[in-house]
Amino acid sequence: MTVTRASKSILLSLISLGGLAVVPLTTHAEIFSSFQGVTPGAPDNPIPRSALSVWETTVVEYRPAPGVGAAFTSPTTGFGSLGDLYSPVTRPDGPNIPFDRRFHPEPGTSPPFHPGGPFNGNIFDLTDNYGFIGIDQPGSITLGFGVAIINGPGHDFAVFENGFQFGGPHSLFAELAYVEVSTDGLNFARFASISLNTAPTATAGTFQGYDVRNIYNLAGKHATNWGTPFDLEELTSHPLTQAGLLDLMNVRFVRLVDVVGSGELLDNSGNPVPGIARDSEGRPILDNWVTFNSGGFDYLGLPTGAVGVVHFRPLDDAIPEPSGLFLAAIAVAAMARRIVQRRHRG
Repeated sequence: MTVTRASKSILLSLISLGGLAVVPLTTHAEIFSSFQGVTPGAPDNPIPRSALSVWETTVVEYRPAPGVGAAFTSPTTGFGSLGDLYSPVTRPDGPNIPFDRRFHPEPGTSPPFHPGGPFNGNIFDLTDNYGFIGIDQPGSITLGFGVAIINGPGHDFAVFENGFQFGGPHSLFAELAYVEVSTDGLNFARFASISLNTAPTATAGTFQGYDVRNIYNLAGKHATNWGTPFDLEELTSHPLTQAGLLDLMNVRFVRLVDVVGSGELLDNSGNPVPGIARDSEGRPILDNWVTFNSGGFDYLGLPTGAVGVVHFRPLDDAIPEPSGLFLAAIAVAAMARRIVQRRHRG
C-alpha cells in the first residue's frame, strides 16, 4: 500500500507540473451523517470509539482563547477547552442583526474566568488579550502521535468531542472545530468544510441545537464516543501537498482550531465583521455561541484521547520525505519530457 500511495502522490505532482487540470476535491451530497450510527449514503458516517486503539500521545501546543476557566485548561492530565470568549448578554436572534456593542463588557471591567485583565474598550484591537468574543483569537490545540498517519483506503483518522443530542432526532449541542494536518509541524493543511445551517433547531438559555446533517468535515458534529472521520485523500490537490510540504503517507501532527460559530455579524456601518468563522464556500458557520468558562470545542485530554487513528505505520519505517517525493516527481517529469522530445526527433 505504501508504494501505491507514494506513486499516486508522484502522479498528482506530475499532473500539476505538466500544466494539466489539478484533481478537484470530491463533490459531496447535500445531506451528511447524523450525530451517531449509520446514515445510508452519507460520506462521513462516524467511527465508534471502541473500533480504534491508536491515539495521540503528546500535546505539542495548547492555545485556548482568553476566558477559558482554569478548571478546563489541563489537556495533558484531564480536559482542555479551546474556548470562546465570555459575553454578558445573549446573541441577537437572526444572522444579520446590526452589530451591538453590548456583546462586550463595559470598558474597564473584567468578566469572570478571564485572566487577561480589564477589557480596553476597543472591539477591533487584535493585539489585546481579550479579542472579540474569540473571533480574533480562536483557541487551538496541536497533537502529536507515536505513529505516522497514512493515506489508506477510506477514512484515516477520527476526531472525538463530547456533544449530546439536543433539539431533534438529528440535532446536537455542537461545539465545532476546523481540522488541520501537518508532516513537519510547521505547515498545516486544513480540510475543506461545509456548513449549511442558518438557524438552530432549538434553544434553551445559552444552549442551541443544530442539525448535523448540514455539516461536513468539522470536528464536533458527532456525539460522545462517535468520531468525526477524515480522509487524507481529500488533501491530494492541496497546495502544500503539491509543493511537497505535506506528505500524506507521513502525517505527524493534527491541529484543531475552534470554530466561533456566531453566524454573520455586521458592524455599525452594515459591513461583515472580519474574522467570522466560515466554511470553505464562504458561508458563516453556526454552533453554540456565545459561551464562557468551558466553552468552544472541548479537547477530551490525553488520558481519554480525542484523535483516533485508522491507518498508520511505525515511525521507524523507511519512507521518502515530502521534499524527496517532490524532487522525484520533478525527475520523472523531466525524463518524460526527454522521451517525448526524442520521439518527436525520431
